[in-house]
Amino acid sequence: MFQTLLQHLDVLSKSFLDTLKRFPIVSFFAFLLTLIFVVFSSATSPIIEMYPNFNIANKVAFTASLAIPLFLVLRLISNNRILTLLGMIFLVIYYLFLPDSFQTEPQIIQKHLFLILALVLLVFPAPFLFHSIKNAKFWEWTQQVLFAFVSAFLFGIILYMGIQGAIYAFEELFYFKVDFSISEQLSFIIFGIFSLNYFLAQIPKYPILIPIRSYTKVEYILTKYIFTPLSIAYFLILYIYTFKLIYLFELPSSILAWLILMFSSVAIISFLFWTPLWNKKTEKYKKWIWIAILIQTLILGLSIYLRIEQYGVTQNRYFIAILGLWLFFISLYFIVYKNARYKWMFISLSMLIILTQFGSFSAYNIAQVSQTKHLKNLLAQYSKLSEDSNSSLEYQISDTIDYLYNTHGIDSLSPILPEAVTTFKLQDTNNNDCTASRFTYFSRYATNHLGFKYINKWEWEVQQLNKENKPRGIRISSDNQDIGIPIEGYTWFQYFDYTSQNFCPKKSEKSVKIIYTINSKERKISIQKDAKNLLTINLDTFISRLQKIIKEKASNSTNINYRRFKLTQKELTYQYNNKNVAIKLIFKNLYFTKEKKLTNYRGILLIHEK
Repeated sequence: MFQTLLQHLDVLSKSFLDTLKRFPIVSFFAFLLTLIFVVFSSATSPIIEMYPNFNIANKVAFTASLAIPLFLVLRLISNNRILTLLGMIFLVIYYLFLPDSFQTEPQIIQKHLFLILALVLLVFPAPFLFHSIKNAKFWEWTQQVLFAFVSAFLFGIILYMGIQGAIYAFEELFYFKVDFSISEQLSFIIFGIFSLNYFLAQIPKYPILIPIRSYTKVEYILTKYIFTPLSIAYFLILYIYTFKLIYLFELPSSILAWLILMFSSVAIISFLFWTPLWNKKTEKYKKWIWIAILIQTLILGLSIYLRIEQYGVTQNRYFIAILGLWLFFISLYFIVYKNARYKWMFISLSMLIILTQFGSFSAYNIAQVSQTKHLKNLLAQYSKLSEDSNSSLEYQISDTIDYLYNTHGIDSLSPILPEAVTTFKLQDTNNNDCTASRFTYFSRYATNHLGFKYINKWEWEVQQLNKENKPRGIRISSDNQDIGIPIEGYTWFQYFDYTSQNFCPKKSEKSVKIIYTINSKERKISIQKDAKNLLTINLDTFISRLQKIIKEKASNSTNINYRRFKLTQKELTYQYNNKNVAIKLIFKNLYFTKEKKLTNYRGILLIHEK
């Protein structure tokens, strides 16, 4: 048994060394990226940013994450030193062009992710860029790469869960608490080193010589009885809806574009999986799949055109339009050209993604120009805006200002609202609390400056749902009947104000350096001091108690559309004590969506360290 174990270890070590020899640069950058994540995983984001050389490490991490797919693609194309040198030069230039702080250019993160996606797509055609290859062999290679990725990911999860189980057993048996950051670091090491190198080891060494195998029973069932019926179902739904639009002379729904993209994706996947199964009887159906996609791209074009004509171009609409164009031309390619090759599907989509990220025709620039023009047109509709203005117009102006401010920054609004931007910046500079940095604060400031009250998406939807007599959500607030805040036994207090978009702690009465991180999805509040976790509060029990209270009150409520409930300060108070710390949370407002998701809350935190 011991000898067998040694043999297995010998095989694994040989496989690992072979992988390092084949993909040395990819493995190096994966190790570097993992190292950076491990080093900074023990601290929260606000504290990390205070570390020396944080910005340099951040830029190196971004560069390393791009280098992994880049050098994988280059190695699959050819083991040529000139290609490697060109890749290194590109990485140095990319590093130099990255901003020192990504907060000043938030769009750089989106561009970076799209570049990674484009390189990942190039992994599949990379070995065949300069070789002609049959579609059957290309699909066999694609499947093996996908299987290698999925198996590496699943084995990583199994290994992580196994080690976590061992840690849990150790904690329970020996009463020793393991720091949470260790688990986080463990996940980075497993997925960054083990899973990635396992994936690389599974990639076939000679893609050109890869043998074509027959489908297993599972693959056959997946192709014939899952992907194909799904494609037909989407096909029927979309075409019935199309005939309904034509018959009733209706405009297409805004969600139609996403449904068409989903249908097209499932149809293309189904087409690819059918590759080994095509024969003389089924060959004639090849083109019908692409004809079905082609016709739907025309409907997609109409749908997105109407949205752009009415509301202007946003980055989402830009990408939908670009994907629609790609689907149109790739469909024509497979319909018209008898010997159409799969590899051009991946190459064309990858190149298109890269082209949409840079230059004056990039998604970012086109969206900014379009939304600026759209806002000017909206403002031109009224010479004087007031509270009596059309609410639909007020919402569109509010929403467009929001988009420009949050996507392109406050300076993008300077040509349109110069006075509002200038005065806001002056106020923001002198503001000592967090009010001026709130997610929608400038939008509120700008609309007040224009002469009407800001309307956010939630308020607009509530207005529409009220008209349609549909339920929305539940807002809970304090009845304000309680006088004073009971602070006996606590050393200091701090205000907190959380929405799903932003967290903003206000100035505390005592200058204790404390950082909050809030996860509203899991309904937890983590209280940290000097990078150390003091307490993690799970609000589930508290929220369940509130829901029981409002359920009783709801039975007596006559307004089903927009329900507000006033609770006492006692009902809105949560207390917790242990041997190290005592805390009291006094909530002033909470908001639940109709899906019972907690999205907004604010109040006061009292704390005493023992």
